[in-house]
Amino acid sequence: MLSAIFNVQMKKLYKQTKGKAKQRHYEEIKVDLANREHLTPEFAEINPMQQLPAIVHGSFKLFE
Repeated sequence: MLSAIFNVQMKKLYKQTKGKAKQRHYEEIKVDLANREHLTPEFAEINPMQQLPAIVHGSFKLFE
């Protein structure tokens, strides 16, 4: 399953563009930047730069 990891502002942008693309099935994981959840060791395993957005699909990890 595809996991999309982003914060609230990115979610608003996604909702604005959702109708323009085909519907995709994914698991949404929200990260609270105010509580510094992106700086945890668990998130560093996904993105060593500890920045958002990030996408995980099996063992493949895509991030900026």
